[in-house]
Amino acid sequence: MHPNAKNKRGIAAGIVLPLLMVLFLSVGFLTYLIITSSRSTSRYLHKERAVDLAQAGTQDALFWFRRQTLLPVGEFEPTSAESEDPSRGIMRSVTVDERNLVKGIYIVEKDLTEDLTEKRGEIGSGWIWKISSRGVVYIENDSTYDFDEPPNDILEDVRVTTEIRMLNINPAVEAAVVLDKGRDLTCESRCMLIGGNAGTGITGICYKRYGNPIIRSGADVRGDPRYKSFSELKLTCRDIFGMEETSLRNLADYISDEGAEGLPLQLPDFALIYIQGDCEFTASHPLNGGGVLFVDGDLTFATGSNSNFVGMIYVTGRIDLRPPSWVEGQIVTVGGGEIGTGGYDKSTVLYNSDVLNLVVQLIGNYRMKRTYSLETL
Repeated sequence: MHPNAKNKRGIAAGIVLPLLMVLFLSVGFLTYLIITSSRSTSRYLHKERAVDLAQAGTQDALFWFRRQTLLPVGEFEPTSAESEDPSRGIMRSVTVDERNLVKGIYIVEKDLTEDLTEKRGEIGSGWIWKISSRGVVYIENDSTYDFDEPPNDILEDVRVTTEIRMLNINPAVEAAVVLDKGRDLTCESRCMLIGGNAGTGITGICYKRYGNPIIRSGADVRGDPRYKSFSELKLTCRDIFGMEETSLRNLADYISDEGAEGLPLQLPDFALIYIQGDCEFTASHPLNGGGVLFVDGDLTFATGSNSNFVGMIYVTGRIDLRPPSWVEGQIVTVGGGEIGTGGYDKSTVLYNSDVLNLVVQLIGNYRMKRTYSLETL
């Protein structure tokens, strides 16, 4: 063999062997990364499922409280029809991955469910409850043992804690429009404001102080009487909803810091809607829905908005309701305002006690805070 051939083979071996070693190490490291990533992904998914289970438990508890016939609820006592183990609270189990024996369970823990009404400085009992729900993902190696007993293996265990509370909704008075200073409300020519017929005692406009409202020619204001003052009128958020603004906001179904643009075009029939700041509903974004609309600022229905709301509207500032628009229930406008300016058709406010009773029953029932704490066990 020629000497150069041996040299070439030696050189080739010197190049190939290190390359093979690098390739071998790279494959091994890549395999390690894949396995590690897979384990991390599995842990993340187990944690996510456990949190979902715990949150499902809080929703189950909320519905349990809402279903009770005597409100507010005095004791948290689920039945066997409502729980797999009533002694623990509300407990339900699900299959997460049947092939790999992965199960899930949530427990709304009876021992940690607490009436917080007195601790929150409120009168009575059963108005505010702390709810603690445990979500567990585990491998069920032996179904004859509890989920937290060997040989069963817990993969993830978390606890979600939140609060539910009732709204003590108390309409201030039987009137279509309620305000602080009577002289701050102007009913323009296209205003239609209807309280009650003769003999009902339902007022068109009720105010606390400082002069009568201004009723322009052409305005249609009806009631028994059309308007009156009532010095004992209480109009704060706490007076009407039983709590401060910050607590009410935390219980809302919808919150907007961007006026009408922060809300969907079609709202539910009965929802608690909280708007922070001034808000204007227009033809391109009208108000359509019902329940309770709370505006911490001024509220405007622009000309042609054709807004329609059934329920209670509470405004900390002023209202400017231009036609066509329809509100059935009651409006509380602390700062007064104008109804029926310009446009065509009517700006109508119709008092309806049946609607307000529904507001008290449906919106006032137990509601869950938007915030919660999460603990890994």
